[in-house]
Amino acid sequence: MKLIVDGNIYFLEKDEDIIEKISDILSREVEKKNKIIKSIIIDGIELYQNYFEYIKDNLDYVQEVIVKLITYKQLVEETLYGTVDYLDGAAIEIVPLSEEFYAEPTKESWEKFSDLLEGLNWIISVFNLIDNDKTLIEALPSYEIWNLYAKDVLTLNELIPQMNDALNANDNTLLADLMMYEILPIYNDMKEQLMSLYNIEEN
Repeated sequence: MKLIVDGNIYFLEKDEDIIEKISDILSREVEKKNKIIKSIIIDGIELYQNYFEYIKDNLDYVQEVIVKLITYKQLVEETLYGTVDYLDGAAIEIVPLSEEFYAEPTKESWEKFSDLLEGLNWIISVFNLIDNDKTLIEALPSYEIWNLYAKDVLTLNELIPQMNDALNANDNTLLADLMMYEILPIYNDMKEQLMSLYNIEEN
């Protein structure tokens, strides 16, 4: 089996210790280069998780394993670029969704609302992942802008109990108000902070 890690090539025998050998090589490469695993391409199939299980289950057929490593800076940058894209798309959806809740939400409206909540929780999770990791925090280009972004995330987090109360009370008007006058301005501000963080220009 050929193992390629960040350009370095290893040839390994397929034996019962193969997973342990791969794991040891990856640990050394990651530590030496101060990088992390982005993905692993196994015979052309790119995986972002459970790659050892996949190799173990398909060991008889696996010929080539290519490991992509990225720096912590690249990880943070890619993650926050993805957040900007999400915020941009979500902001466009909020106005029409709010209007549906001011009127009479349909089954589709509730599905969109569920997606909105899922996205909101994802934003908070991504923030916590970066903010609680010293290595990732140090990869940020500006702590000052990140702190402004953090205030928005905190405000967003504080809205969740209000949304739960509105849901429990079947108060669709309050849900619409929260989306239109609370979440939307926060999303727009968060997007601006992240764009400023990486000097991203508006399309």
